[in-house]
Amino acid sequence: MTKTIVCVIGQARAHDITWEKFKSNVLDELKADLAICIDTDPNFDFANPFYRNAQYRWFNPPYKFGEYDKAFDAVQKFYGFDTDWRILHQLDGTFLGGISPHKTVAAILYYNRWVLLQNILAENLLNKYDRFVITRSDYLFSCPHPKMKHLDSDYIWIPDGEDWGGYCDRHMVLSADRVGETLNMMEPLLRDPQKMYEKFSETNSWNIEKYIKAHIQSIGADSLVRRYPYSMFLVRGEKDSSTWNLGSYSDEARLIVKYANEYSLTKTFSSVIKNAKDWERFFRLRDASRAIFMEAIAAGISGLEDPRVGTAMAEALGGLPYWSDIRHELIGEEQSPKGKLREVLELSLEAVEFDADWYRRKNGEVSHFDDAALRNHWRGGGYFEARAPRERWGWVGLADRLMSIQLSDASPHQAVVSQQT
Repeated sequence: MTKTIVCVIGQARAHDITWEKFKSNVLDELKADLAICIDTDPNFDFANPFYRNAQYRWFNPPYKFGEYDKAFDAVQKFYGFDTDWRILHQLDGTFLGGISPHKTVAAILYYNRWVLLQNILAENLLNKYDRFVITRSDYLFSCPHPKMKHLDSDYIWIPDGEDWGGYCDRHMVLSADRVGETLNMMEPLLRDPQKMYEKFSETNSWNIEKYIKAHIQSIGADSLVRRYPYSMFLVRGEKDSSTWNLGSYSDEARLIVKYANEYSLTKTFSSVIKNAKDWERFFRLRDASRAIFMEAIAAGISGLEDPRVGTAMAEALGGLPYWSDIRHELIGEEQSPKGKLREVLELSLEAVEFDADWYRRKNGEVSHFDDAALRNHWRGGGYFEARAPRERWGWVGLADRLMSIQLSDASPHQAVVSQQT
């Protein structure tokens, strides 16, 4: 049985808002243990439920904001490097936030991950746990976290959205064999800062998200990154401070929401996915749709926009036994089952569309997926901000067709795809 540990880094803030959902939708849902690796101060509340309920409690050394150059020096000494990492100050952007004069907390987050890794190694947790969830305490989880059986352990799982030119830095799911090289973002910066500077100088406005992506690429793991839709959003307690974004009060959420787009993504998705069974439907449909799409590509259908792909998917999904089970199960429910089924379908098919983008870029194919502006819009906005492209590629119509298809007339999907060619 997979054993999971959830690791909260940074600060244990907003606990009065987030703890109950965190416990039910993350710890209980994943049957996970909890570790905290956090900052403290003389006023730290040891009644904080994240602290009280953690199996492992670790505290970051007490560096002040703006003074994390001392933390970098300490790590450099740990490795025995004799390099001038301060050349990285010259890079454009918020890359070294937390080290004066840079804003944001980027450098602090690199250091927090490094401290977390050292504690994981010291406690031999890589041999005690199979999966590691790296997250924050100020996330409000609106629906259950997907179970580990849906997040293949061969991959690095990151929520889709809030990428800012790289990969979202706020939540990540790793297998034990990926923890060490993925969390250790400081050693490469300190080992050969001149090389890093020359490499990064080619791009403007470096931030933590871009560095996470560059780091994952440098360890040869970019092809292992997989995405899943947002099911949580950051909040701020009234008494909580923030070095970057204070957020704003949402009348709808009745909370201080830190990032409006993140809240929008979560709200839309959590209106469809409310429990573990809904996640099951989502991943089963996504996996089936992806398999059919790949078969269509292998059979010589070169474009996702080709109507033959949509036809093959519609007829093929209709012929799969579990589609029949899901369809009839939902039709038997109350409260607009057809509408809910359509939403789950659209969601799973949009995920396939996202994967198609990755597939085409990986194989060097040229298509409208490679348009830079559209790709940036897609990456930044997640599944729900790209409505026009989705309608253009016909997923709404495909979902409608799947709703009405005659199940008894459908053919097995391999035969369907070959017929369409």
